[in-house]
Amino acid sequence: MEGRLLLINGSPGTGKSTLAAELSRRLRLPLLAKDTVKEALAGALWTDDRESSNRLGGATFPVLYAIARVQVELGLAAVLEAPFHWRWAGPELGTLVARSAMILCEADATTSLARYRERAGARHPVHLDAERLAENSVPAVVEPPPGTLPLLRVRTDDGYDPGLDRVLDWCRTQLDLPTTP
Repeated sequence: MEGRLLLINGSPGTGKSTLAAELSRRLRLPLLAKDTVKEALAGALWTDDRESSNRLGGATFPVLYAIARVQVELGLAAVLEAPFHWRWAGPELGTLVARSAMILCEADATTSLARYRERAGARHPVHLDAERLAENSVPAVVEPPPGTLPLLRVRTDDGYDPGLDRVLDWCRTQLDLPTTP
């Protein structure tokens, strides 16, 4: 039996990390987050510059997908959180998508930018948030993947729409999890 993945996607500042952590906790599933992997790699490999940060960002995805693949092959479900850019995703994600459902977090541009600014000093410096803000080079909007992947759009401007209970029910259905919490 193969496990399933719940992909939490969205542009920077749309609340994907917050929602992923809440879903992981409530569904009792491991959380595999891109930033966690990138920050761990940074401790060993980052050299305080944009080129190094970008290389680590690129290296993060194959590591994340390898860990997710192990979960799926063990028959386990997991929450996988990252800003998935489909044109750069590569074949590793494509093979995992068949066993996945996705939540796309969305917020208006003003809210997303305010959240991005707010966290800029709190995140690991490998993300170069302050530098990106100073250059007005905040990462681009993320779109859902092409195809038939089950997709739920969640607005995060003010709470969750649909509400968290509905999101949890959708997740349980998509991942074949018990419907009781």
